[in-house]
Amino acid sequence: KGLLPVFDLIRNLHSLQSIDISGNGLDNDGAIALVEACSRHPSLTRIDASRNSLHDASTPLFLKLLKDNTRILNLVLTGNNLSASSREKINALLDSNRETPSATVN
Repeated sequence: KGLLPVFDLIRNLHSLQSIDISGNGLDNDGAIALVEACSRHPSLTRIDASRNSLHDASTPLFLKLLKDNTRILNLVLTGNNLSASSREKINALLDSNRETPSATVN
């Protein structure tokens, strides 16, 4: 349960631009549900998942999210147990999204 009902809402709130799930105990299993909810979201540009229980095993999930949804320009993951290497990979994709013409925020 936990955040799963929130992720169901995210899928259906098409005008949602930002979500803050910081400090909610999100773990790597929860990251799977988050990515599923946000990968095709039409207007989401910012996700704050800071201060949770994420670690390097979630990195491929977030990389997939950022590849699938280039509208996401900000992904806050501070306060999680991510290595410098994981943070660099995620930040590189965020930079790429910011440079993608379809990611332009009007």
